[in-house]
Amino acid sequence: MRFGWWSVIGFGFMIQGAGADVCSEQTAELEKSGVRVISCSKVDFGVKAVSGDYQKLQTQPVGVKPVKIRESNPDGSPGAFVHVNEAPGIKNSTYFNPVVSRDRAPVGEGFSLIQKYTTALQYRYPEDPELVAWMADPNGMLKDLVPDPDASAMSGRCRVWSAWSLDPQIQASLNQMSKGILCNEMIPFTRGELKELLTVLYPSPPFSQRKFLGQLYSHSFQYPADVEDANLTLAKLGELGGGTDFTPDLVLKMASEAKARDENMIIDIDPGREIWNQPVEWVVDIAFQDPSSEPTAVRTAADFTGSGPEGVSFLKNLRNTESQLTALALRGGRETVQGLCPLRTSVGLPCVQGTQRLSEQADALNEVRAQALSRGWVRVERDPQVRHKILISYGVEGPFGKSDDLPGAVRELEYLESGNRKVWSPASRPLSQVCHQGYSREERNSILARFDVAAECERFKKGEIPDRKIISGALPPKKFETYVAKAQFGTDPESALKKRAYERLLDMMNRCEVFDDAAAFLDQLNLALADNALEESEIGALSLKYREISRFLDPGFLRTELDGSDNGRRIRKVLLGE
Repeated sequence: MRFGWWSVIGFGFMIQGAGADVCSEQTAELEKSGVRVISCSKVDFGVKAVSGDYQKLQTQPVGVKPVKIRESNPDGSPGAFVHVNEAPGIKNSTYFNPVVSRDRAPVGEGFSLIQKYTTALQYRYPEDPELVAWMADPNGMLKDLVPDPDASAMSGRCRVWSAWSLDPQIQASLNQMSKGILCNEMIPFTRGELKELLTVLYPSPPFSQRKFLGQLYSHSFQYPADVEDANLTLAKLGELGGGTDFTPDLVLKMASEAKARDENMIIDIDPGREIWNQPVEWVVDIAFQDPSSEPTAVRTAADFTGSGPEGVSFLKNLRNTESQLTALALRGGRETVQGLCPLRTSVGLPCVQGTQRLSEQADALNEVRAQALSRGWVRVERDPQVRHKILISYGVEGPFGKSDDLPGAVRELEYLESGNRKVWSPASRPLSQVCHQGYSREERNSILARFDVAAECERFKKGEIPDRKIISGALPPKKFETYVAKAQFGTDPESALKKRAYERLLDMMNRCEVFDDAAAFLDQLNLALADNALEESEIGALSLKYREISRFLDPGFLRTELDGSDNGRRIRKVLLGE
């Protein structure tokens, strides 16, 4: 193939533009590479996912005091403390909030997010004391929010976030604001805080369909790097994902059927042991033929017909050797397949010396097929191979409590169609190239039985290991699920209470006052404070704006912010009359 993983990454950036016609752009790029595009099909769910952080079971940010919340770094090490309500409101300002404090709260003090929401319920819906009591009860709502210090730093509620992020009812509520809301003139919630509360209160969705990939991601290996190499071997043998009832072509079909049922789709994008659910925005499948590809690439003995006694005997031995190597890749092992040496010598190639990696043995088998084809012992029997590229646009997580939405990402996958056989065939890259160009989050986190790309690169740079091909980051998601993007609660008493808490939250989001204008005012205020030649007319404009949004801000906060500079004193005199 003329295009490899380097171009896949390039396409991923290219198609992020607003209104981009993915099929047109991808077709044009592929045709520039000399391939012939056969078709391009797209299933668009017609929605952009709302980004949100999933609650970490290790810390449960919404259920504990802010001082106890610690975010984890990407490598899993402890990160900085997160003070959820150190200064509740927009732009880290302190709002006039008599429920918490009339003054700026000391760092690390204040309510947890659940306590803050419970207090808002108490003041806004006094007719529902049962719900308030359950929300504050350690044996009620809070029992599911107790931090588990033994939980993995990666474990959380990404399935719930993936579900609500595509819910049209929630999207309609969140889209009316960019910063947050103020309820009862006393309880402010940032848009990011509302997203965290939704993750806690939204029910885990019932899935109408669930498909797992088979014969991938074996974890029976002693060494992590061997898992990576075994999957590369299966890809080269045309057996990656073979034997499963969910072939690559069914990804688009599953998405199409889900959309026809007015459902959405979630993928577990991490091919390793971790669970990393992501909401799907659209799926594209592009079919093409590459005339420059090797005629024996990703072929198996089933693709050839023997010619004469030599060809018949050769194909029998080839089939047995392929089966041996496939079985070895699936179960784990480092030995050299016994049939490989006599098979190579039969076509005049040197015998493989020593123990080779499984993927190197797959390369040696491909040389054997090429030699047999050139000698006329075999001929290609099946129709020309058709290659496919699948693009999956999905929503991504953001930092805890982040109000702004992050743009979605695109995962690009490849598969091969040869006759009735449809198997994943991800493009491999040299380890040296990966280490030089950098690697994606999927490569860092797929960790196929703890395969660590960063550690491998360090070892390679030190000369401890030789260069080799890898496919980390190109492996397909291990699970696809479809569901109705609608909150569906159970009928038991606790589910009924959780449903009420969820409905109250939506009611607040739809009926409380949006404080986006206050955020804009603070931006203007910061610019004015930095202006070396602030005019009276600018101060007058600030004063008019402040009268419209003064209810959103604590005057004590403004006094602190406006102390010091000449501009600060001038603005303070006009705004606060001091």
